[in-house]
Order: sequence, then structure tokens, then C-alpha cells
Amino acid sequence: AGRSGRGGLHERDEWEFERATPGIDLAAFGETPLAALADAARLHERLGPVFQVEVVRRAWIVAPSPGSRLEVVLDVGEVTSRDRSEPISEVEIECLEGDARGAFDFALRLLEEVALRPSAVTKAQRGYRLLRGAPLVPVKARPGALRASMSPLEAARAVVGSALEQPQANEAGVLASADAASVHQARGARRR
Repeated sequence: AGRSGRGGLHERDEWEFERATPGIDLAAFGETPLAALADAARLHERLGPVFQVEVVRRAWIVAPSPGSRLEVVLDVGEVTSRDRSEPISEVEIECLEGDARGAFDFALRLLEEVALRPSAVTKAQRGYRLLRGAPLVPVKARPGALRASMSPLEAARAVVGSALEQPQANEAGVLASADAASVHQARGARRR
């Protein structure tokens, strides 16, 4: 839950509970914002699976520098909905302790060893797209959200984040589709 970041970065609230079975136990969410939803006690009656994510997950805790502790996760598998599926091969780096720069530094070290591409597309977004049978669509540029109260650093982050968002959003369409519109939008993003 929470806001999603730009440029392949996310900042979200998470609630994780060990489960012996794949079912949903809403009692575990009593201390989360779900408990404040209208009719929360009967929410389970309206919930049902619409897509499935199956991955083999490998996780490591690394301390690349003093005061920095990261969780590095490799997920390989697929998202399925109805008769459609999409492969997943993701590396996630979560900052557990220390400054977020440690995650960036570690990502740069990984890039020296293996080809990786940042993506802001979540497993859930893939699942809902498969559920709808929606094709990959070209993404046009959106201006960075600037406010007069922003510092120059905050404004620069907003502008750069907006510029990175468009090529990342069009990458899957360029790689998986013969649609020239994704290529056109990716080229425009590169010029920006």
C-alpha cells in the first residue's frame, strides 16, 4: 500500500504474515488500514483470486558498507490469469537499515556483473493487465509535478523521475510488440 515511486523506485507500506496455506486470513490485518474499510468484517466475502503469482524466491541480506543493510531478492516465475501468463524475473533491493544510497551503490555493483533494467511495473499490475486481456500500450510523456514549495533538489528529482518514467514504461512494448507506437514513444523519451 502507499505511493509508488518513479524511475523503478517504490516506497510502500507492507504487512507480511507467515501463512501455512495460500488463503487470506483477514484477522491478521486488524492492525493495518484494511481494518478501517467500510464493512471490513465482511470483506472476505467479496474477495477472490483474479490472478496468481508463482515464483521461486531467493533472498539474501547483505551489508555492503558499515551502517547499511539490504535485502536482495531474486524472483523467477510467472503471473497467470485465466489462460494468459507472463514470465517474471525480478531483482528487488530493499533498504533495511541505513541511507537509501546504499541500495543504489549495490545496484550499480550488480550492473557490473549482469544486465538489469529498472521497471516500475509491479507483479499486481501485470496480473490485472492479464486479467483484462489488455495489450501493452504506448505511454506518452507526463510533466513532472512541480510545486513552488520544492527545493531545487526536489524539483530536479521530480523532473528526472518523470523523464525516466516514459522510457521504462515503453520498454516492454518495444521488446514484446511489433507496434511502432511504443518505439516512437521510447525514441521521444530518449530525446527528452
